[in-house]
Amino acid sequence: AALGRALGTPLPPGRFATRGEVGWTATGLTLATARGRHRDVELQLDGRLGGEPLGSTAELRFDLTGPSLAGLRPWVDADVGAKLAWAALPRGRYRSRGTLRLRPGEQRLQRASLDVAGHRLDLNGVLGQGPGGAGTDVSFSLAGPDLAALRSLAEAPNLPAGAYRASGALALTASRLRVRDVDFVVAGATGRVTASVARPDALAAGQLDLDLRGPD
Repeated sequence: AALGRALGTPLPPGRFATRGEVGWTATGLTLATARGRHRDVELQLDGRLGGEPLGSTAELRFDLTGPSLAGLRPWVDADVGAKLAWAALPRGRYRSRGTLRLRPGEQRLQRASLDVAGHRLDLNGVLGQGPGGAGTDVSFSLAGPDLAALRSLAEAPNLPAGAYRASGALALTASRLRVRDVDFVVAGATGRVTASVARPDALAAGQLDLDLRGPD
């Protein structure tokens, strides 16, 4: 936290350590195997930072690890963190890797993944900067050993037990959630969903195209 005050940016309290190679030119900074550790969270970065102010443009390869996703809470925006059901997140060691590209008004993930407790999420696309993530447009794949483990997180107590996988695309606007060609397999059932509905906090209208098949 003291370092954050010196740099003029909020950082969580606690012991930290960093090491790596930093180079600079007239157009920005380059990072080579820059490693940082804060408590149990470890982060490695490679890439470059540029723009004015510095960091407004970037292309960074990241590798983030730790014993529990709940340990990331001090690093998450307070408003976002207050809405996350931290206790419902899968428990176990996690690893997240990928490339983050920053441009004015845009954050883009490439080949980003999160592995935790046997569950895996892959993301590619744009993370929206509008309220509630408006402007997000990503393709995804999600798989894991037991969908029932996500009941609390999804606030869906009747999710079936069993291995699952899903893939498709998702987009958010200020008022709507759109999912495109989402194929899923769970507990022997298969299906495809394409939908456009009002945002979950104001679910008043929508359109759904569903194809569902299963043994029981």
